[in-house]
Amino acid sequence: MAREARVPPLVDGPVPLKDLQDKARSGLVDIIDSMVGGKAMVFDVEITGPLGLIVPAAVLAEHGVEKMFHLGEGMEEPQSKNILYLARANVMNAQLIAKQIKSYNLQGHMHEYSVFFIPRLTCLCEKVFEEEGVKGDATLGEYPLEFIPFDDDVLSMEMERTYRESAVEGDHSALHSMARGLTNLQATLGSIPRIIGKGVAAEAVKNMCIKMRRERGANVPATGKIRRMVLIDRGVDLLTPMITQVTYEGIIDEVLGIKNNLLSVEVSEKAGAPESKKYILNSSDALHKEMRDIPWPHAAPRIREWVQKMRSDFQNIKEDPGSRSISEMHDFTNRLKQLGSTEKHSNISAPIGKMVPSEEFQARLQMERQIIEDGMLEEGCKYVEDLLFQGGEMMHILRIMCLLSLTNNGLPKKICDNLRRAFLLTFGYENLSMFQYLETAKLLNPRPDSKNIFPSIRRSFNLVYDVEGVTCGPGNAGEGAAKDIGYIYWGYSPLSVRLVELALKQPRPKPGMGDGPDAPGWRGRGAEVLNLLPGQHFDVMLGEDAEVEGVAGPLSRGGDESETVLVVFLGGVTFSEISALRFLTTVSNGKMKFLVATTRLLNGNSWLKSFQDPDVAELMKRAKGSLLS
Repeated sequence: MAREARVPPLVDGPVPLKDLQDKARSGLVDIIDSMVGGKAMVFDVEITGPLGLIVPAAVLAEHGVEKMFHLGEGMEEPQSKNILYLARANVMNAQLIAKQIKSYNLQGHMHEYSVFFIPRLTCLCEKVFEEEGVKGDATLGEYPLEFIPFDDDVLSMEMERTYRESAVEGDHSALHSMARGLTNLQATLGSIPRIIGKGVAAEAVKNMCIKMRRERGANVPATGKIRRMVLIDRGVDLLTPMITQVTYEGIIDEVLGIKNNLLSVEVSEKAGAPESKKYILNSSDALHKEMRDIPWPHAAPRIREWVQKMRSDFQNIKEDPGSRSISEMHDFTNRLKQLGSTEKHSNISAPIGKMVPSEEFQARLQMERQIIEDGMLEEGCKYVEDLLFQGGEMMHILRIMCLLSLTNNGLPKKICDNLRRAFLLTFGYENLSMFQYLETAKLLNPRPDSKNIFPSIRRSFNLVYDVEGVTCGPGNAGEGAAKDIGYIYWGYSPLSVRLVELALKQPRPKPGMGDGPDAPGWRGRGAEVLNLLPGQHFDVMLGEDAEVEGVAGPLSRGGDESETVLVVFLGGVTFSEISALRFLTTVSNGKMKFLVATTRLLNGNSWLKSFQDPDVAELMKRAKGSLLS
């Protein structure tokens, strides 16, 4: 694994992203090199993984970093002359750093402190240092790490609590960071003349982007390859993250968890205890790139075939090497280089292959589909009660509860109270605050006195897709080829990507109808159903490009030239939603390509965990560990 890069070369995507990575890397290296002498680096735990995608530890060592630490209460004091703190810009981190500096000063320890906040130094952080009396003892600055390339077509800020902060706490600073990130992204990739979006957060980011563009005045960059940007607020589609992902990459994330392109899997050797192995997943791995967007029912046989063929060929050549021609040996030698990838995916697939056919997993998939198609309130509540009684996994149970609430216009008060009480009895009353947050975020609510609009949304956006008779993915010949994004979720078409499809069909706004209060919304077929979803919808043209032909065509365009669209998910995106966008690229024969930008990569479990208070999560983790020991 040491030789395998966490990130691919970043030159084969819709637009080259290598410059973004290089800029972020050189920015951090310049900060480190500004300090003379030995250095220790102290990282906020949340940024350690994302930073590994930008700057390998070996590069830090080359620039004089002697030791690295995680920021925390019981942290060992660094012995280096220079201490560099790198942390997200929030009050908690600022207080922790300021108190550490104050403590070291009181003990008479001589260090030179540099504190750089990500992505910017806020007034609140400065105020904390003033109140602790250590502002003069440290060099304060900012490291504008915004979008981190995860793959050739994926950028993420990896701000884990963005949606909770915005929807529950009323803190919209992450939206400002997103707007600034998008503005700076255009400085690298070229100006984007058209912004389309849906949702409250999308409206806010659009307004901030326009304001920042105006502030740049004559310094606005020329229009680049990306001509349209689509902003999708996660609050418009709360449903999709609750659905179990079934694409190869999605189900890996559901079962094993992918974090910063890394995952751990327990591998059983022939003798001895199982060993935990770490693997990297990105498009540099040819097998992963081929399989990642394919639903498990179609991916699993192909992976088995790949592994068996490699083993069979290897065995045949080992037994009778003289029976092979030179060309056959040459072909096999090339494929032998992929042997490590074959072993990796064999090990990754093993636990998934055991879990997917299980009665428990199949019952969960079936219940999700029934809830989406028919509501199934009574049956769904009975299913949740059974899972609670059987000791089911906490976040899986919570996902079904949220799914029932979202598709039934909330839960009847008596049912809601009973399920919440049973949940808290099972998992602890420390989680009571999480239910309050979920209610504020409109994920799990008592039923209000209003009509259930989800059936209308389901019909209007065609969210249910019949996979009966689908035998292969898009781009294949024959009647069995998938033709709808519902293939990705094996029967469910993600609402967020349906909105992207609708956005791409919008006719170009007339010149002069820009960003004012009378800016036009979406028009044309299907646009009338947008009012069923929360938040404003908009479609604006900016600058001189408002009258340029080709800035905004429909999804299926004539000609051979491809178009690249930037799709921004505010609040997070799942791997399967990204797969659905790649599906649209395939069915358009490559004429429509997508670059995805998001606040974070998530699945239903990791998203719901962000609503759990950190101290409660740590308490439950320790309690679980003590029970297992």
